[in-house]
Amino acid sequence: MRILCGGESDAALRRAASLCDGWVGYAYAWDDAVGYVQKLAALRRRYGRENAPFEIMLGLLEPPSPDLYKRAEDIGITAVMCAPWAGLDLPSGDAERFREPIERFAETIIEKVG
Repeated sequence: MRILCGGESDAALRRAASLCDGWVGYAYAWDDAVGYVQKLAALRRRYGRENAPFEIMLGLLEPPSPDLYKRAEDIGITAVMCAPWAGLDLPSGDAERFREPIERFAETIIEKVG
């Protein structure tokens, strides 16, 4: 079982880097996300854990695109939380209203990244 921890304080980042199998963040602008990845990498080096598997999961406050998720993967982000309907003016109703944005996300992003 993998243990991921979260938190943005220096203590939380040290704990993730020294004891955990990964870190769960919140949602960040690109530059802030890069900063957290870099901090975690530096801390993992300090604790001699730079070669151990480590997951980084967070959200990105950027327009989704295959390029964005490829860049995230390239810097060490292993999972991205997203809501394909974010920012859309959806009609009220049941869960069916989410189908079209999810399908569009699958076609325009997931198929091109996976």
